[in-house]
Amino acid sequence: MSQVPGPDEVDPRDVGRPSQSVTRITCYTDYVANLTLAIDDELLRRARIRALESGTSVNAAVRDFLVAYTGVSQQDATVRTLVTLAEDAGATSGDTGRSWTREDIYEERAGR
Repeated sequence: MSQVPGPDEVDPRDVGRPSQSVTRITCYTDYVANLTLAIDDELLRRARIRALESGTSVNAAVRDFLVAYTGVSQQDATVRTLVTLAEDAGATSGDTGRSWTREDIYEERAGR
């Protein structure tokens, strides 16, 4: 006969199931690949419990590991893309460039 878990215990049958009090809406703007892993059942069970205790998921833990492993975060990739787009745009402030002083900006905002 199985026992009912206490308030601080995790029922193994509930590991990996979404909580009824949480609504998760995932929206991807880029292509997201699916990955199938072959791992030991006990390892997966322990990973699910640890993820649950950490307030995350095994999927998020694996994704975070791969980001650290590869040394490239989504933010880094986005910044590199933005810099490349800015450089490729060829926009300039003219032949001599343009710079403003604090006073110039203040006068413009004050309407002088």
